[in-house]
Amino acid sequence: MPTRREVLAGAAAGGALATLGLPSFARAEAAGDARLVVLILRGGADGLALVPAPGDPELFATRGQINNNDDRDDLPLDGFFALHPKLAGIAPLWQRQELAVVHAVQTGYRQRSHFDAQDLLENGLNRVSGLADGWLNRALGFYAADGSRRGLAAGAGLPLILQGPTPVATWAPRRLPETDAGTLAGLLQLSAGDPQLGAALAEGVRAAQGNRALLGELAVQRGGDSVSREALARLAEASGRLLSAGDGPRVATLELGGWDSHGYQKISLSYRVPYLNDMLVSLQRGLGPAWADTVVVVVTEFGRTVAPNGTNGTDHGTASAALLLGGALRGGRVIADWPGLAPKALYEGRDLMPTTDLRAVFKGLLIEHLKVDEAYVEARVFPDSGAIAPLAGLVRA
Repeated sequence: MPTRREVLAGAAAGGALATLGLPSFARAEAAGDARLVVLILRGGADGLALVPAPGDPELFATRGQINNNDDRDDLPLDGFFALHPKLAGIAPLWQRQELAVVHAVQTGYRQRSHFDAQDLLENGLNRVSGLADGWLNRALGFYAADGSRRGLAAGAGLPLILQGPTPVATWAPRRLPETDAGTLAGLLQLSAGDPQLGAALAEGVRAAQGNRALLGELAVQRGGDSVSREALARLAEASGRLLSAGDGPRVATLELGGWDSHGYQKISLSYRVPYLNDMLVSLQRGLGPAWADTVVVVVTEFGRTVAPNGTNGTDHGTASAALLLGGALRGGRVIADWPGLAPKALYEGRDLMPTTDLRAVFKGLLIEHLKVDEAYVEARVFPDSGAIAPLAGLVRA
């Protein structure tokens, strides 16, 4: 049976993890006010649906029944590429040069297992059996000396990308009633003599109070559904508010599942893409003025096949598209070494050919946006990617 100390220690640790502390950053000058948000689309999102290429004559010839050639309602970008019509909420960012696309991207992974592909996306390596921590946690280790929690995982659980030795915070809307003030006071008094437990519990209580003041009604989950369209939009807006705090985190992760579109893809994505649209719009609203210092990168573990299957869906593929948004972004462009969709140009005769490694995007953002030392990025964050040059010029000078 656990002792009282073990129970209280577990509760304090859980509280400190589940609520976000708002520490002051002793080394804030290293990255300034730059914010980075990584939103992972789990399930293998079809980049040719999110960002189709109507300028490629093979697009509609190959996949007309799952893209929008019947009514041509895609949102034009640069005359060659377009945006899914259900992403209309972020389309205005293109004209403000706060939206960009990196197309035909993938990690070094070339198989079709969701689990392995997600692991490599998040650990940043070429092999699943490599380091058991995430590349974003390793990147935050560059600032670890100041003891602050710069990283935030928003939602249930801690994704691999933020797992590791560098302390980070997690936050999700509160579902249970608040603990009354008398009980909290009693717990604080009971643990005051313990330097570890007392400090952890006091930090958790202080953090919870700070979160409530900053988030207001967003601190509480409405109803019992945490994965509805409204709930995910509220989570994204709350994440933006937490990032906007002067002494809050500077890096956050969000997740959105449901992209494994094996059947009736056009219909399924017409319901799923609005979730992504609402999360991005809500995240920008939550960030407020801090949007000017933010870059959001939306990535997935792999793409889908170019040709549809027998149920007008797509199977696991290879390259996809990454969306980049934010006021700090040098956007208004699609960055692509476009391989084309002709049968001979496809990877293994079926998939969009990857021509850019996602780690080039991540490296460029860490170095230019978060001001992480390039030698540190190469040696510690992505240690087996020396041949992959950082993608330069992604952010405003």
